[in-house]
Amino acid sequence: MKNTTKEITNKIKENKWFIFTILLSAVFGMILGGVTLPYFFYSNIESNEVANWSSVLAAVGTLGTLIFLIRESFRTKKEQKQIREEQRVYQEKQDKLWDEQNKLIAFQRYTGHRESFEKLLSKIEKAHELSFYDSEKLYRNLFPKNGFSQCDFEIETTNPKNIVKPKDLNDILQTLNYIEEKLSIMSRINKYERQNEICNIVFDIFRLINMLYFDFEKKEEVGDISLEFEGKHFVLNIFSPSESLNIIRDVISKLLIFSGNGSLPPSLNNINNSWNRSALLSAMIPTSPKRYPLSIESVTSNREISFLCEWFLFMDNHISDYAHTNEKYKYNDVAQLLLSKRDVEKIISESARLKAKVGECLEALGKIENNDKKFEHAKRIKERYSDLI
Repeated sequence: MKNTTKEITNKIKENKWFIFTILLSAVFGMILGGVTLPYFFYSNIESNEVANWSSVLAAVGTLGTLIFLIRESFRTKKEQKQIREEQRVYQEKQDKLWDEQNKLIAFQRYTGHRESFEKLLSKIEKAHELSFYDSEKLYRNLFPKNGFSQCDFEIETTNPKNIVKPKDLNDILQTLNYIEEKLSIMSRINKYERQNEICNIVFDIFRLINMLYFDFEKKEEVGDISLEFEGKHFVLNIFSPSESLNIIRDVISKLLIFSGNGSLPPSLNNINNSWNRSALLSAMIPTSPKRYPLSIESVTSNREISFLCEWFLFMDNHISDYAHTNEKYKYNDVAQLLLSKRDVEKIISESARLKAKVGECLEALGKIENNDKKFEHAKRIKERYSDLI
């Protein structure tokens, strides 16, 4: 009620001169119509003249009312236009405020996501003795659309290989699947072609590590295979090759979970199969392949272990000739020894046992007669390790 009264008062103030003019016209009309005209009437003025004057005064009143309504209409439109302008300005301010708030929320989501990503990498580093040397590139490859204005927490892993944006999560998964598929069918490949294939796989494992932007940070151990490429990079251990793949799979699995996907299924560890291990030893010993700059100094620098590896490969190539013999049992014993990096490290620490094992294997080579087809191969091995005889 107070507001209505105030509005009426304001309108009267705004239109006070116009209202005064209307009232003055009305009073003037009343004087003319109520005083002057009767006077003229009684003064024998003709009635038609009185009617004419009445019409003029009525027209003046009507015209004044019409002018008032027109003016009021213009004023109302002006007020409505002003209200619409005020609403537009208010809406623009609100939109700008909402936009700034949305940007702030997106910024907080992005920085929080990046912080969580870095914490995840830090946990992986501590768990596996490795170091992510470019977490920025890894994040950009995994989440290419993320930035201060947008942040997605999930990654679609059913997309085909991304040619435009390589090294994304789909490329990483495809490379891992390719490696594991190749390892699973290695038994179907010709024995003498496996060496080249296993070297390709070793390089693919290095490429996968490179796609994940990390390096292993560990002391060199016996059996470590390294690749010389802009520095020396550990790839896998020849005696425990599955360890590297298991670590790589764990890294990928954690990245999948972080990106809203399920973890990887368990691995069959096909790299531990005998044909893959033999191919790996054959490829690296006695000389590493020239196609890739791979080195295995941790083995070749230890003459006894290097000899046992070559003796194992010799027996593996000719095992059909040693069925039901003592040499077959020696072969199985050495094969079991070379199945684990820890077993190899243990026998190295027991020098007497290591020398005895080397002596047994040398003795087996010495029993091969000159007319045997294996003689030349055995002779080359004995010549290479003459210092152990």
